[in-house]
Amino acid sequence: MSAIQANAEPNPVLVECTMSASENYIETLTITAIKACPGLTELAIKSRLLTAKDPAEQQVKALCYVDRAGLESLAYALAQYLNAMGSSGG
Repeated sequence: MSAIQANAEPNPVLVECTMSASENYIETLTITAIKACPGLTELAIKSRLLTAKDPAEQQVKALCYVDRAGLESLAYALAQYLNAMGSSGG
């Protein structure tokens, strides 16, 4: 599930998608343009434990900054992986 969001934050979230979710746990990927560094994008994997004291609090599990070529490379790698999964029945 992906959604384009525009908001008033300093670095507006361009895309956020849920990577996995269960009754008690949510893991998301956010893709954010970095205004202070044009051409760079922040990729953040965050998790939320819905049974925690503050279920709205997100924990950053992974964070990296990539340029457009890096995003294209990631998209290509994901497409290759998904194609391989589809052909192997996995």
